[in-house]
Amino acid sequence: MSELVAVAFDSETGACELGDALVGLQKRGLVTLDDAATVIHQADGKISVRQAGNLVGAGAWGASFWGMLAGFLFWVPWQGLASRELTDACGAQLVALGLDRGFVSGVRDTVRPGCSALFMLMRAAIPDKLISELRQFNGRILQTSLCSETEARLRDSFGVRGAEMDSRDQT
Repeated sequence: MSELVAVAFDSETGACELGDALVGLQKRGLVTLDDAATVIHQADGKISVRQAGNLVGAGAWGASFWGMLAGFLFWVPWQGLASRELTDACGAQLVALGLDRGFVSGVRDTVRPGCSALFMLMRAAIPDKLISELRQFNGRILQTSLCSETEARLRDSFGVRGAEMDSRDQT
Protein backbone atom coordinates (compact mmCIF):
# COMPACT_ATOMS: atom_id res chain seq x y z
CA MET A 1 0.00 0.00 0.00
CA SER A 2 1.21 3.47 -0.87
CA GLU A 3 0.17 6.92 0.23
CA LEU A 4 -0.58 9.66 -2.27
CA VAL A 5 0.22 12.92 -0.51
CA ALA A 6 -0.19 16.46 -1.77
CA VAL A 7 1.30 19.37 0.14
CA ALA A 8 -0.48 22.47 -1.14
CA PHE A 9 0.83 26.02 -0.91
CA ASP A 10 -0.66 29.49 -1.31
CA SER A 11 2.18 30.47 -3.64
CA GLU A 12 3.56 29.25 -6.95
CA THR A 13 6.99 28.65 -5.34
CA GLY A 14 6.10 26.72 -2.17
CA ALA A 15 6.06 23.27 -3.77
CA CYS A 16 9.49 23.78 -5.36
CA GLU A 17 10.95 24.91 -2.03
CA LEU A 18 9.60 21.79 -0.31
CA GLY A 19 10.90 19.63 -3.18
CA ASP A 20 14.39 20.98 -2.59
CA ALA A 21 14.17 20.19 1.14
CA LEU A 22 12.67 16.75 0.58
CA VAL A 23 16.00 15.42 -0.69
CA GLY A 24 17.40 15.88 2.81
CA LEU A 25 14.35 14.28 4.42
CA GLN A 26 14.89 11.19 2.28
CA LYS A 27 18.59 11.05 3.19
CA ARG A 28 17.62 11.16 6.86
CA GLY A 29 15.25 8.23 6.30
CA LEU A 30 12.05 10.10 7.16
CA VAL A 31 10.39 9.20 3.86
CA THR A 32 10.79 6.77 0.97
CA LEU A 33 9.26 8.01 -2.27
CA ASP A 34 8.25 5.99 -5.30
CA ASP A 35 7.60 9.12 -7.32
CA ALA A 36 6.88 12.82 -6.96
CA ALA A 37 5.87 15.84 -9.03
CA THR A 38 5.41 19.56 -8.63
CA VAL A 39 2.19 21.10 -9.91
CA ILE A 40 1.96 24.86 -10.29
CA HIS A 41 -1.46 26.37 -10.91
CA GLN A 42 -0.33 29.64 -12.43
CA ALA A 43 -2.19 32.87 -11.82
CA ASP A 44 -3.44 32.82 -15.43
CA GLY A 45 -5.04 29.41 -14.83
CA LYS A 46 -2.45 27.35 -16.72
CA ILE A 47 -1.11 24.20 -15.08
CA SER A 48 2.59 23.34 -15.07
CA VAL A 49 3.65 19.81 -14.06
CA ARG A 50 7.24 18.76 -13.45
CA GLN A 51 8.23 15.29 -12.32
CA ALA A 52 10.68 15.55 -9.45
CA GLY A 53 13.59 13.62 -10.92
CA ASN A 54 15.94 15.00 -8.26
CA LEU A 55 13.86 13.17 -5.64
CA VAL A 56 13.27 9.78 -7.23
CA GLY A 57 15.42 9.47 -10.34
CA ALA A 58 13.34 8.28 -13.27
CA GLY A 59 10.30 7.72 -11.06
CA ALA A 60 8.10 4.66 -10.91
CA TRP A 61 4.98 6.20 -12.41
CA GLY A 62 6.40 8.52 -15.02
CA ALA A 63 5.69 12.05 -16.14
CA SER A 64 2.62 10.98 -18.10
CA PHE A 65 0.89 9.83 -14.89
CA TRP A 66 1.42 13.17 -13.15
CA GLY A 67 0.29 15.12 -16.21
CA MET A 68 -2.88 13.04 -16.50
CA LEU A 69 -3.58 13.33 -12.77
CA ALA A 70 -3.23 17.12 -12.94
CA GLY A 71 -5.45 17.19 -16.01
CA PHE A 72 -8.16 15.21 -14.26
CA LEU A 73 -7.87 17.18 -11.02
CA PHE A 74 -7.94 20.62 -12.59
CA TRP A 75 -9.43 19.96 -16.04
CA VAL A 76 -6.71 21.63 -18.00
CA PRO A 77 -8.81 23.53 -20.53
CA TRP A 78 -8.18 22.72 -24.15
CA GLN A 79 -9.21 25.47 -26.54
CA GLY A 80 -11.18 27.24 -23.83
CA LEU A 81 -13.72 24.44 -23.41
CA ALA A 82 -13.49 24.22 -19.61
CA SER A 83 -16.72 24.07 -17.67
CA ARG A 84 -17.69 23.14 -14.14
CA GLU A 85 -19.56 20.08 -15.45
CA LEU A 86 -16.46 18.77 -17.23
CA THR A 87 -14.31 19.43 -14.17
CA ASP A 88 -16.80 17.55 -11.99
CA ALA A 89 -16.90 14.66 -14.47
CA CYS A 90 -13.10 14.37 -14.41
CA GLY A 91 -13.12 14.34 -10.61
CA ALA A 92 -15.83 11.68 -10.62
CA GLN A 93 -13.62 9.56 -12.88
CA LEU A 94 -10.76 9.77 -10.35
CA VAL A 95 -13.15 8.72 -7.57
CA ALA A 96 -14.38 5.83 -9.74
CA LEU A 97 -10.77 4.72 -10.13
CA GLY A 98 -10.47 4.57 -6.36
CA LEU A 99 -9.15 7.94 -5.21
CA ASP A 100 -10.80 9.31 -2.11
CA ARG A 101 -13.47 11.93 -2.88
CA GLY A 102 -12.21 14.12 -0.03
CA PHE A 103 -8.67 14.05 -1.41
CA VAL A 104 -9.83 15.00 -4.90
CA SER A 105 -12.03 17.87 -3.71
CA GLY A 106 -9.45 18.99 -1.14
CA VAL A 107 -6.75 19.31 -3.79
CA ARG A 108 -9.11 21.15 -6.15
CA ASP A 109 -10.27 23.55 -3.46
CA THR A 110 -6.75 24.26 -2.22
CA VAL A 111 -4.59 24.44 -5.34
CA ARG A 112 -6.21 27.47 -6.95
CA PRO A 113 -4.62 29.83 -9.48
CA GLY A 114 -1.47 31.30 -7.96
CA CYS A 115 -0.86 28.19 -5.84
CA SER A 116 1.26 25.05 -6.08
CA ALA A 117 1.46 21.53 -4.67
CA LEU A 118 4.08 18.85 -4.32
CA PHE A 119 2.52 15.43 -5.01
CA MET A 120 4.34 12.43 -3.58
CA LEU A 121 3.73 8.73 -3.92
CA MET A 122 5.16 7.43 -0.62
CA ARG A 123 6.10 3.88 0.06
CA ALA A 124 7.24 4.46 3.64
CA ALA A 125 7.50 7.32 6.11
CA ILE A 126 8.01 8.12 9.76
CA PRO A 127 4.78 10.13 9.98
CA ASP A 128 5.24 12.13 13.19
CA LYS A 129 8.77 13.27 12.30
CA LEU A 130 7.90 13.91 8.66
CA ILE A 131 4.82 15.98 9.55
CA SER A 132 6.88 17.97 12.04
CA GLU A 133 9.39 18.76 9.28
CA LEU A 134 6.68 19.59 6.72
CA ARG A 135 4.94 22.07 9.05
CA GLN A 136 7.74 24.60 8.70
CA PHE A 137 6.77 25.06 5.04
CA ASN A 138 3.23 26.20 5.91
CA GLY A 139 1.57 23.93 3.39
CA ARG A 140 -1.70 22.07 3.70
CA ILE A 141 -1.20 18.30 3.77
CA LEU A 142 -3.75 16.19 1.91
CA GLN A 143 -3.36 12.42 1.67
CA THR A 144 -5.08 9.26 0.60
CA SER A 145 -4.09 5.61 0.83
CA LEU A 146 -3.81 3.61 -2.37
CA CYS A 147 -4.40 -0.12 -2.07
CA SER A 148 -2.75 -2.31 -4.70
CA GLU A 149 -6.03 -2.54 -6.67
CA THR A 150 -6.36 1.25 -6.84
CA GLU A 151 -2.72 1.59 -7.89
CA ALA A 152 -3.31 -0.95 -10.66
CA ARG A 153 -6.46 0.86 -11.89
CA LEU A 154 -4.60 4.19 -11.95
CA ARG A 155 -1.63 2.68 -13.80
CA ASP A 156 -3.92 1.06 -16.35
CA SER A 157 -6.10 4.12 -16.85
CA PHE A 158 -3.17 6.53 -17.16
CA GLY A 159 -1.08 4.23 -19.35
CA VAL A 160 1.76 3.58 -16.91
CA ARG A 161 3.69 0.68 -18.41
CA GLY A 162 5.08 -2.31 -16.55
CA ALA A 163 8.66 -1.30 -17.31
CA GLU A 164 8.16 1.93 -15.38
CA MET A 165 7.10 -0.12 -12.37
CA ASP A 166 9.97 -2.62 -12.54
CA SER A 167 12.31 -0.41 -10.49
CA ARG A 168 9.72 -0.17 -7.71
CA ASP A 169 9.02 -3.88 -7.68
CA GLN A 170 12.72 -4.68 -7.27
CA THR A 171 13.27 -2.48 -4.21
